[in-house]
Amino acid sequence: NMAELKTLQELRDLSLQIGQLQGQPSRKTIVRGTCGICREDVLTSDARRRNKKGTYFHDSCCDKPREDRVKVIERNLIEACQAYDSVSSIHVKDLETCVETADNPTWGETQGLHACWNVLPDELVMQILSYLPQQCLAVCSRVSKDMQRICSDSRLWCTISLQSRQLQDIDLRRIAMRKPLALNLYTCSGFTHLGLCEMLQMGGGAIKTLRLTGSSLSDEGMKVISRACPKLRVLDVSWTSISDLGISYLSSGVITNILEIYMVGCYSITSESIRCLITRFGAVLKQLDVFGCMQLGIEAIIHMASCVMHNLETLSLACYHTIPRETGMSLVELWKAIPNIIHLDMRGCLVPDIAIQTLSGSCKTLKSIRFGNKSGVTDHGIKFLSGLPNLNVLELYGSEQVTDESIIHLAKNAKSLRKLDISHAQMTSASIFALAKFQQTLSSLRVNQCTSLTLPCIEALVTMCPQLNKLCLIECFHLSSAQRRKLCSLNPKLKIIT
Repeated sequence: NMAELKTLQELRDLSLQIGQLQGQPSRKTIVRGTCGICREDVLTSDARRRNKKGTYFHDSCCDKPREDRVKVIERNLIEACQAYDSVSSIHVKDLETCVETADNPTWGETQGLHACWNVLPDELVMQILSYLPQQCLAVCSRVSKDMQRICSDSRLWCTISLQSRQLQDIDLRRIAMRKPLALNLYTCSGFTHLGLCEMLQMGGGAIKTLRLTGSSLSDEGMKVISRACPKLRVLDVSWTSISDLGISYLSSGVITNILEIYMVGCYSITSESIRCLITRFGAVLKQLDVFGCMQLGIEAIIHMASCVMHNLETLSLACYHTIPRETGMSLVELWKAIPNIIHLDMRGCLVPDIAIQTLSGSCKTLKSIRFGNKSGVTDHGIKFLSGLPNLNVLELYGSEQVTDESIIHLAKNAKSLRKLDISHAQMTSASIFALAKFQQTLSSLRVNQCTSLTLPCIEALVTMCPQLNKLCLIECFHLSSAQRRKLCSLNPKLKIIT
């Protein structure tokens, strides 16, 4: 401000008078600006260099090795970013202001990033721009020629994610020109089947992750994917209209190492598709999700059990009662074929106790298990699951045969449990008291529609489980506002859902 400038001028005049008294030359010293590297004043008495943007530098700073200059500028950038909440809060407006104020880059007049933007190395500018979405990158590329050059770098377009957007065929061609490594088009519409195939043919050679959830993908599109994307590792075709024919194209194409396949809600998929996928990719497959594929049956279990899949870590077979109870022995063979499974989703599938016993003995690496929607789990099966050493998440909602006996046994023996869902189980307050006593690291609990619970057991749970942050009590008992405030006062982080 003016007061500081006046005080600074008075100090300089005083220093000139002292210099004259000491016999030093009385040459007047003028501050030309602030060094773009060390952020100190550049005086007329100093050797200096000035770039075309109007930024001054000390000669000594320019003579430093490039690595040292980058470190100094990076330190200055971090100090400038402290005025912001985070680097992700840098907006396009700031970038445009940087270019507009390039002719006067003094730190005293331009705060934050505005002063150092034009002297930053391209590596740091690219690091900042990597936090912006692709829409903002397109805007930044119109700020200046330098920004256009940096924003067009392929490293900023490795991942392109668009959600619920209206895209034309010409937009897909522009995406293909960027050669992304990961392309996510969630529920995007407006383009034609030919436009999608043309995009895959132009840019599919570099794609490793392809997510076309809810798009207009057909079997012919799967044929193009199988031929144009040899490096594909992750494929998500959930909620599309593909059928067994499309999966047969995929399994007979040039792709050899797909690690993750998601086919959620593909109602035309049958057990034949599972056979093709397991035969071609079973040895390398890590994740397989066929949630809601209603046409799957016992043949799908048999096909998966016929191939030992040591790399499979996530399996979702939530098919809602399409797998009959007679598949107990097939499930036993399946658990033996996937010994390293970590996440298992069997919601809606009838799982007998003998299959759960084999699961707990063969798959010691399990961390997350989802049984629910009348899966037929009993107290005997829950006791087997309590012996898993790494079990963190267990969902048993709708298991009407689960009682206090198995919940208390689970509370005493499952040492790593973090999230538990026992909604609609036949249990009382004794189970909650046991969880409060033995599961003090519990972070989430769902006990919806358990009408035998009381307020004292909930208070004991909230008091003795300090890490509990989510508690669902839907249709359990009426919780007044005063009682809710009391529970929240016992644990300020707790979120209660009633």
